[in-house]
Amino acid sequence: MIQPDQSTNRSLGVSNGASLPAESWTPRQRVLAAIEHREPDQVPCDLGSNPSSGISAMAYNRLKAYLGLTQGATCVFDVVQQLAQPEACILDALGVDVLDVGRVFNVEPTDWKDVTLSDGCPAKVPSWFHPIRREDGSYEVESKGEV
Repeated sequence: MIQPDQSTNRSLGVSNGASLPAESWTPRQRVLAAIEHREPDQVPCDLGSNPSSGISAMAYNRLKAYLGLTQGATCVFDVVQQLAQPEACILDALGVDVLDVGRVFNVEPTDWKDVTLSDGCPAKVPSWFHPIRREDGSYEVESKGEV
């Protein structure tokens, strides 16, 4: 395995110029090395730090079941794409290196409301989201009184 060179060590906060052992790399160090086009100890792992690396709420529920995790709630932060906000226990279990800074919002229980996903699994959506069910079973969302 290639260790980071001195210039990478400086950006990683290592002042003595010594190679950083792979087992001591933090997620921050790993991501910074990758951004600087240096080879980190492993490829940084991302799950849900932005919509393009997100996981659908239904797939997220299946992942939780596979991992034997029964606690916590599936929070759908992107109601259009039905993307789940991964919980800390999942991020830790998978060794995820990147977090969504938007996690500082919607942190109170009142920020979320209970829903049932189309596969029958429970989830939570932002409390401001109020879709209207149509006669054909589909949903629509009003914006400023207009559909």
